[in-house]
Amino acid sequence: MPSTRRSSDPERRLGEYLRRQGIPRDAPILVAFSGGPDSRALLGLLAERGEPRALHAAYLDHGLRGAKERAAELAFVRRTCAGLGIPLRTQALPAGRLRAEARSGGQSLELLAREHRYRFLQQAAEEQGCAYIALGHTADDQAETLIMRFFQGAGPGGLSGIPERRGRIIRPLLECSRSELQEWLAQRGLEYRTDSSNLDPAHLRNAVRLRLQPVAAELFPGYRASLAALAATMRGVRALLEAEAARLLPWRRAGQGFAIDAERFLAAPPALRRQSLFAPLQALGAGARRLPGRFLSGVERGLERGRAVLAGRGVRLRRRGPEFVLERDIVGAGKKGYLIAIEPNRRYAAAGRVLEFGAGAPGEGWVLLAVGPERAPLVIRSATAADRLRTEAGGTAVSKLCSAWRLPLTERWRVPIVADRNGVLAVLGSGQGGADRFRPGARSTAGGVAVKVVAGRLEDL
Repeated sequence: MPSTRRSSDPERRLGEYLRRQGIPRDAPILVAFSGGPDSRALLGLLAERGEPRALHAAYLDHGLRGAKERAAELAFVRRTCAGLGIPLRTQALPAGRLRAEARSGGQSLELLAREHRYRFLQQAAEEQGCAYIALGHTADDQAETLIMRFFQGAGPGGLSGIPERRGRIIRPLLECSRSELQEWLAQRGLEYRTDSSNLDPAHLRNAVRLRLQPVAAELFPGYRASLAALAATMRGVRALLEAEAARLLPWRRAGQGFAIDAERFLAAPPALRRQSLFAPLQALGAGARRLPGRFLSGVERGLERGRAVLAGRGVRLRRRGPEFVLERDIVGAGKKGYLIAIEPNRRYAAAGRVLEFGAGAPGEGWVLLAVGPERAPLVIRSATAADRLRTEAGGTAVSKLCSAWRLPLTERWRVPIVADRNGVLAVLGSGQGGADRFRPGARSTAGGVAVKVVAGRLEDL
């Protein structure tokens, strides 16, 4: 029930949010419930205010903590939902799987965990017929995000902060502080659980929370409100840039990429050039994750004829005659590597060679990879220390192959790896002075894809 005890009361803020978003009391809502204080407060607030029969909960165990802690947390989540009469959907990833996936793909563990969580929530919402997915992000999460993005050199998009709503994803408590929610829980005698990994400063967000924010609070007591005001300003700036970029710099489809008149592109202010790239980058798959500002810095520093202006994240932007062309590529931007989903009947440049992928019966020079639809996606990515190629004798580490080829440690990440979800299918080292090695017994299967390694540059073919 609504309360008027004070302006920061979470109940009042929740009511204001639901009215502002036009969400009725009986709307079917899936609550992402981890058992922590933020999600426990969100579940309790929605249960008190709305129609409990319309609420559902979902819990994902990432398999990252000890078995005892995870089991206790799941038991608490189940007990809480049963006590409120709220249906619960759970899923558990095998212990260690997420860390292995992050290592093999050269990805951030935090980002990968977030992607798994959102996929699970979307699937659970579809199955339960929920129109909304409620997340327990708070004003503290917003402040932490803005601090990280500021020091990472984000532009107006990144400094706009966490949106209070994106499609069916809603964040009703984004204006509430974590301490306010804990006080609300304490007043009602409601339990919650504390995730031990939230105390590990090895994770960037935890380090910001535990080490940087206390200093910021001491020097700038009102910094959270100031950051919220900054985010609101940047949302306005972003909207303006988006509208102007769409009007002045429309990219057009060109084959499997995008193109724009070079003179028109060069005449635009640098900020609009950068903004115009986000939509085509998203279409090419490079914008699925937030792009750091430094990745797009070349567009502002200068555009040179005949050279790649932008390269990495599986794409490149370069001058081609009277146009700039944005297309998929496999040029890594640094030691963190690259990863690209393979499309049949496409060519990719990688480490001094051209890799051509085709479906169907191969001809001379082609090697069929035993990849069926159930093992998609097929990817090209940089080599990692954990990679192993299966052999007749059992298996060999890719790092051992690189040592035999006398590749410097600083260059081994460039070696292209072809892999599916079950492991390495090919190590293509010929472009680095090594050899091309394939998993033994490769043969044609339903949905099979063949690879052909071609010497030369992509532009010459």
